[in-house]
Amino acid sequence: MDIYQLIDQIHLQNLEQLDESVDCALFTEDHDALFQLGDTLLQFGLNPQGLKVFTRLFELYPDEPDVMAYYIECLIDDNQHDKAIEVLHKTPVSVERLMLEADIYQQQDMLEVAIEKVKQAYTLSSEDPIISFALAELYYFDGQYLPAARNYEYLINNGIDRVNNVNIQSRIADCVLQSGDYEEAVEQYEKIDDKDLLSDDYFKMAISYQKADRIERSIQTLQTLLDKDPDYMQAYLLLVNLLESERKYHDAILVGQKGLSLNEFYKELLVDTGRIMIKMHNEKGVDYLIQALTIDPSYVEAGLLLADYYREEEAYEELVKLFTYIDEEDLDPTVMWHLAYSYQQLEKDKEAKHFYAESYNVLKDNVVFLTDYYHYAREIADIKLAEQLYTLIHHLDPNADLEA
Repeated sequence: MDIYQLIDQIHLQNLEQLDESVDCALFTEDHDALFQLGDTLLQFGLNPQGLKVFTRLFELYPDEPDVMAYYIECLIDDNQHDKAIEVLHKTPVSVERLMLEADIYQQQDMLEVAIEKVKQAYTLSSEDPIISFALAELYYFDGQYLPAARNYEYLINNGIDRVNNVNIQSRIADCVLQSGDYEEAVEQYEKIDDKDLLSDDYFKMAISYQKADRIERSIQTLQTLLDKDPDYMQAYLLLVNLLESERKYHDAILVGQKGLSLNEFYKELLVDTGRIMIKMHNEKGVDYLIQALTIDPSYVEAGLLLADYYREEEAYEELVKLFTYIDEEDLDPTVMWHLAYSYQQLEKDKEAKHFYAESYNVLKDNVVFLTDYYHYAREIADIKLAEQLYTLIHHLDPNADLEA
């Protein structure tokens, strides 16, 4: 088969006997056509066949940079990292070699080695903006935000505001935010044109406003984000918390409910919305907390809020019933304490003794817990335990009143 006909067949997704056709094509004398075939195979995600082509081309043209680059990328895609490094080490040091080595080490999560390779490439070609960008990106993903920002700023200062569809100004703003300079982060985000702001940019800008104690601006930014991207779930959670901090409880509940209408399994939003509803004496908030605990029985905050609520309401049977079906290993010690107290009120001594004892291991420095435990020990006439608890309580708080 003619190579160009094979390329046309690939475009038409006619891949019958592809391996046999590629194997035949490897021995063509039209190496330009073979290169085009390899490129086409990679474009269509046919990496194993593409590797065959570029292995052959590399045998023919080991000193051709484009061929080597494709060959190395094929090896990387095939997870043959050691082979790729071995091939590169046999070639002269060049920008292309160093950048390919950096790519390999980055994929192996060896970011420090990758950074050193790009630094070496930079010394050979400091005018190449792609190298500055690559170095900035490696610093960024390695959490070295200040050097990353300096390299991004170099690009901005040289009139380059976008590389590989990455907004350089957005990267700078995020670096400043991650570095903890929130006022400066706000300034950097405000430099980005509205038309260039992505959903993540809006969210991080809102965080910058929040950290800079500009809560109203943070709220406005999140509302703008949700108008543009209603499915950005993290924004609902942050907005609920900001509205609560401003005592806009009704608005917070409405935002939480809107988010939950899109994702009823967002346990953090269920808990925060339910907690605020309970604060506003809306008992339906309890249902939200129960739903969160149903989704994740080990979700500590949901369990604590429900245990506190039921104990305060003296709804001891409801409290016991709720936690009966949750593995004990998933129970927070404070929940166990409230369970012990509930079983005590229900006169179920076996369970009360068990959960008081289990809670004690963690809560033995909590005077309020110890006081409950002390009164229970007296109630069941365990004089020795009551004396031990009395001594411990007065050691922690000499002014404790245990007569109540």
